[in-house]
Amino acid sequence: MLCSKKMKIKNILLFYKKSTYDLYFIKHKDVFQPCSQILKKRMDILRQAHEEHYQSLKKVERLLKKYHIPYVKRQRGTKSDITKFNLILSFGGDGTFLEAARVSPGSFIVGINSAPNFSVGCLCTMTPQNAENFFIGLSTGQYAEKTFHKINVLLPGHKNLNAINDVLIAHKNPAATSRYLIKIDKTSEEQRSSGIWISTPIGSTAGIMSAGGKQIEKHQNKFQYMPREIYVYKNIKYKLTGSILKSTQQLHITSFMRQGMIFIDGSHCLHPFPYGARIRISLSATPLKTIILKK
Repeated sequence: MLCSKKMKIKNILLFYKKSTYDLYFIKHKDVFQPCSQILKKRMDILRQAHEEHYQSLKKVERLLKKYHIPYVKRQRGTKSDITKFNLILSFGGDGTFLEAARVSPGSFIVGINSAPNFSVGCLCTMTPQNAENFFIGLSTGQYAEKTFHKINVLLPGHKNLNAINDVLIAHKNPAATSRYLIKIDKTSEEQRSSGIWISTPIGSTAGIMSAGGKQIEKHQNKFQYMPREIYVYKNIKYKLTGSILKSTQQLHITSFMRQGMIFIDGSHCLHPFPYGARIRISLSATPLKTIILKK
């Protein structure tokens, strides 16, 4: 969805991650000592990605200075308030993008894949190689706003939770059975499975697709759910086995697990979902905001 009213660019944040090689083999070099050819080869790949990541970071900073775009630089994971920035340049991969969107939900976010030779970066619309055109458009005002739909998770006792990519509801122990009651409209049923995915359109190519879900055009006003590996017993024929839901529909789930969990956009944001707890999942009223160049 394109917005006709253009935002005023101010307070730009370059939000970057540390490389995996930096975290594992530089910061903790005494802990991780590769002892086989397989690990040494893996370490060499991580080192190459590390070098590409930091070379790309220098290139992006040179471009920002070249086009006189003021910015502040912050490392992912540091304790700092980034809500004051109205444009965040997420520099890393999808994980960095999701964290930026989670900790600063009202900001415009643009993802830059820092090491495209080693990272997929599905949520990133830029690479260091094509970033210059974007910065030219940013400095001259040749850009437009765009929005994507998020998922809202209403969990009693907590603030409304929003997922940019997907939500996974499952037992805390991945080897344990996930038990829950699922309800959509007037249909409800108890299920046993490995968990249940709920995804946004832009998250439809992630975990839910591996579980048998369908890819949704990323700008559509829809979301979908998909149980993982439903346990069939006593010849029960399940009705709620996964589908694309309309914008007006809601998904209600009641936990029948003592140690159930709700995972928001991966493993970093999680909430207990104990026995008897109920949640309501729907499309969020506050979309994810980004900007693109005008054609």
